[in-house]
Amino acid sequence: MTDVRPLLQPSAFGGARAINNLVNLIDDFGSEEVEPALRMEILTKIRDNAANHYFRAWSENNTAMDITREWLKAAATAKSDTPLVDTVMPLLHVCYASSGLQVASNTVQRSLTGYRCQSSHSSPPS
Repeated sequence: MTDVRPLLQPSAFGGARAINNLVNLIDDFGSEEVEPALRMEILTKIRDNAANHYFRAWSENNTAMDITREWLKAAATAKSDTPLVDTVMPLLHVCYASSGLQVASNTVQRSLTGYRCQSSHSSPPS
């Protein structure tokens, strides 16, 4: 999965085409097979380098949302001493950044991941 590194350069976060390249590579490899450290690197690079148009395009890409959902489910159900737990916050950032965009909010809301993120955001735990 070393082919992913060029897709994580700051200049690579252009929009729909960049997302298609990244998610196709992850999907071809098997999203559940991506090691926690690489998941963390991917999510951190997205968080640090992506602009709003990237998050909008991410929310509109079904495969990207499926990967987000799979990774979020794995992180949320992982034992507390596993590296997957560290990916929760970057995943939530991707969810909230995507759901916070006015343009894409309907698209995100229609996805199960987006619905869950928006629900948890509007009713935080007490």
